[in-house]
Amino acid sequence: MKIKLFTIPNLITLGNLFCGSVGVVLTVAHICGGNYSLALPFYLMLGSALLDFCDGFAARLLHQYSDVGKELDSLADVVSFGLLPSLLFMALFLEMGGAPVWSLVALIVVLFSALRLAKFNIDTTQTDSFVGLPTPACALFVGSLGWHIAEKGAVINPWVILALAVIFAILLLVPLRMFSLKFHGFAPKGINLLRYAFLALSAILIVVCGLSAVAWIIILYIAASIVMSVVCKSKN
Repeated sequence: MKIKLFTIPNLITLGNLFCGSVGVVLTVAHICGGNYSLALPFYLMLGSALLDFCDGFAARLLHQYSDVGKELDSLADVVSFGLLPSLLFMALFLEMGGAPVWSLVALIVVLFSALRLAKFNIDTTQTDSFVGLPTPACALFVGSLGWHIAEKGAVINPWVILALAVIFAILLLVPLRMFSLKFHGFAPKGINLLRYAFLALSAILIVVCGLSAVAWIIILYIAASIVMSVVCKSKN
């Protein structure tokens, strides 16, 4: 069987991996004393997230979906949305004066991200929604936090940062249904109504707060998913 590696969707996925890898290099350089802003990894995360969306869209559009593409996507996500946010949590913890030995706790994010992605690859129930927090959401939260600290000079207790790393790692594996932004039809009813409301509020937050709003958008997403899960369980 001939396996095609260099398809357009796979090349887009490699772009995701490239952005994540550069983010890892810059974050490690910062931890080692390099003069790199912690805002830079966030921009690269945004690039990875955009490419992560585009590779699936391209695969469906060009009918080039494959098992290779599916596995490659998860491998790229482990770096861009697993290792990179782990290192960024570490960098922020150290930046705020935390002890280096405790910064290793932040690696729980990449470990749980790997488990999350492995489970996703074999779970056939996550087509229209997710079970647990998607890895890009976790990454964008800490990326936005890093951007806010770097650009606004915010100060956060290092133990709060480490606690957030553990909480978000747990959210990756928690058995909670979280809605996706995959629309099936565009009628503003049912789950689509929640999607439209979330997108509208997210746009308002971005306009008002700029890139700092991304962290609040992720929190809004988690809260909305919890409400949705509770409502669905009560109806059942």
